[in-house]
Amino acid sequence: MKTRNSLKSAALTALLAITVSAQAEEQSTDRFVMAVYEDMAQGRAILGGSPDESIKTLTRGNGGEIASFEENVNLCVAYTQVKRIDDATAACDAAVAKAEAAMARTRDRNPHFSTARRKAQTDQAIALSNRAVVHALSGERDEARALLETAIKLDSRRKFARSNLARVEQDLAAGS
Repeated sequence: MKTRNSLKSAALTALLAITVSAQAEEQSTDRFVMAVYEDMAQGRAILGGSPDESIKTLTRGNGGEIASFEENVNLCVAYTQVKRIDDATAACDAAVAKAEAAMARTRDRNPHFSTARRKAQTDQAIALSNRAVVHALSGERDEARALLETAIKLDSRRKFARSNLARVEQDLAAGS
């Protein structure tokens, strides 16, 4: 039952184009894309342009610990929207760690393809792509490229990871 609910939430992942260029003249056209779980923990508020509301709700209580993978993904995006890069990094890193733990659990249970393994790969690809955007914002484009290449290997269906990789490579070629 838990797997079925998890798969449902993965199906309701939305994408948010975020202007992140450090150069003002590029801000109107150059965007990275981050994944948001719209049906989970303040995802609709993030998509609706209320990242501060999402941050308050997600960080209230819990002793500072965000419980779910989806909440960490959404918190990463919300912090990115308000340009709190250190906080975005921490939330993205937590999402990546949760996704890696889920991958390890699926390897331990069944090393062959399974629905749980596919979901774990998709989650890890989403977390890595979002983390790559934060790296790119920090000027760490080589690290961003490596994460995006890994995300694409894990789940080649994620078009936003390919789009983000093209943007990073464009930036690297331009020397910015």
